[in-house]
Amino acid sequence: PVATVTAVDGTYTIALAPGRYTLTASAFGYDSVSQVVEAVAGQVVDAAAGMGVDHAEGRRLLARA
Repeated sequence: PVATVTAVDGTYTIALAPGRYTLTASAFGYDSVSQVVEAVAGQVVDAAAGMGVDHAEGRRLLARA
């Protein structure tokens, strides 16, 4: 597994080899959320993930292949 922490604004970037991945966002006190993404060489995958009760407070999941 690959792990990272968010920036102050809740975003983060993970460099991945091309392929299919399940990204999971979790934080203490919030429900975890997972999303399957396809990483393609030279492209950035931008996936929003709502956490907890207030889904308007989403987090961005960025994967770069």
